[in-house]
Amino acid sequence: MADVRAAWTLQRPSLSITESAVSLSILRVMRDDVDAATELEAAFGFAWPTRPNSLVKIGLRVAWLAPGEWAIFAPADQIFGQVTQACSGRLHHLGDLSAGRRAWRISGPAARVLIAKGCSLDTHPRVMSETQCAQTLLTQVSVLMLAEPATSTFDIVADASFVGHLRDWFTQVSQECIA
Repeated sequence: MADVRAAWTLQRPSLSITESAVSLSILRVMRDDVDAATELEAAFGFAWPTRPNSLVKIGLRVAWLAPGEWAIFAPADQIFGQVTQACSGRLHHLGDLSAGRRAWRISGPAARVLIAKGCSLDTHPRVMSETQCAQTLLTQVSVLMLAEPATSTFDIVADASFVGHLRDWFTQVSQECIA
C-alpha cells in the first residue's frame, strides 16, 4: 500500500506530476440563499462563488460544489471565526477534510492529453477556464479538478485511499503520453 504521507513526483519530458498534502475544508450551509453568499463575502473580503462549478482564487481558493456547499482550500481552524460570523443564525457545518485528501498538480504540454485518457471532460481553455472547477471521474476515481489553462496546469484533489491507484495510473499513462 502506498504511503499517503510521502510526497510523490513524476517527471517526463513534457509532463510533471507532483502529489502533496492539501489543506481542504468543506462548508455546508442550510438554507443557502443570496444573503449567505453576501455574508460570506463580507467575512472573507471577496465575492463568494455562487454559480455551479465556479471557482474563486482571491486570497483563498474556494470552489462551488453544490447549492450551499463549498470546498475551501484552508484548514477549518484557520477560517472557523469568519465562517461562524458569516453563517450566524444559519445551520451550517465546517469540516476539515485535509487528512483524508491528496492533491496532484499536473502540468506541461502533455497534461491535457494525460487527463483526456482518464476523463471525458473537455479541458480545452475555451471550455474550462481558471474560474471554473469540476467534480468528475478520473480513471474511475471521483475528483475535484481545478484548471489553469494558460499554463496547462491542473490540480486534482481525490480521496487519499486512491493514492496507490492514481500513482500507478499516472505512471503508466504518462509513458503513453510521451511515446
